Order: sequence, then C-alpha cells, then structure tokens
Amino acid sequence: MLFTVFSILAMVGFDQLTKYWATLALAPDKVVPFLPGIMEFRYILNDGAAFSMLSGRSWGQWFLVGVTTVALLAVLYIL
Repeated sequence: MLFTVFSILAMVGFDQLTKYWATLALAPDKVVPFLPGIMEFRYILNDGAAFSMLSGRSWGQWFLVGVTTVALLAVLYIL
C-alpha cells in the first residue's frame, strides 16, 4: 500500500514538474525541437478533458472535478 501511494505521488509530482517546465520554456509561442524534423514540443492549453471535451463550458470543470473525486473515492474504498 505504501509503495502504491509513493508511486502515485511520484507520478503526480513528475506531471506537475513537466507542466511547470512547459509553462516556463514553451509559453506562449515557443517551439522546442526534440528530434529535429520528427518531433517538437509546443505549448497548447487545454481547459477541458481529453480532446477538449467540455472546453469553454463554465460547469465543465466542476463536472470533471466531481467525476474524478467519485472515481478516486471508489478506488480508495476498493483498496
């Protein structure tokens, strides 16, 4: 159980660190080549869910927070 909690915290920490880096290094219109001619990093803001679902809707963010909270509570209950 402790390993699972540590793994989750490590993944969330890495996710937040890469988002912070992207905000500093790429925003607003910079492009950083990763593999020249094949892959590059660009800063794109998505304020919705996957594929920008619920993007621009005032209630969309609260809906996503609610669904995520219920899902996490279900996982904790199962564990």
